[in-house]
Amino acid sequence: AGTQKPVERSVRSSATLASAPRGARGSEESRVEREAALPYRVATMQHLVTTEALLVSLRTDVRAGRSDTTIARWAGDLLGTTRMLKDSPAGSDPQLKQLLDDLELVLAQIARLPGARGDAADLSLIDDAVQRRQLMTRLRLITPIT
Repeated sequence: AGTQKPVERSVRSSATLASAPRGARGSEESRVEREAALPYRVATMQHLVTTEALLVSLRTDVRAGRSDTTIARWAGDLLGTTRMLKDSPAGSDPQLKQLLDDLELVLAQIARLPGARGDAADLSLIDDAVQRRQLMTRLRLITPIT
């Protein structure tokens, strides 16, 4: 019975849309679209929190002179998710799409770091891109406080 409720709700929403007066359909369609996009929004917020953690880890490692071989792989995983989210309903929000575009560029740079961390010039370019695009500030503004 618990697994049928989403289907029932979906059927009920479709029936409501079909029988609604023409003016009411727009608001009902908007509500249905918002509800359909909610899982993507939640996944996007989780992704942004994880991406922020990667950028903090990278910066901490760079400042401490440490080498972490997992950073490039982690960035590669996040890069794939970023690209999927851009093509999802979450990417329809212009502000969020721009953030995902900027993250895609930086994550691609990190994922291509040679060796464990890359050389100082590569890291400096990545850090400059993060600063110039104000990624940390934008990530912190858009993600909920946990």
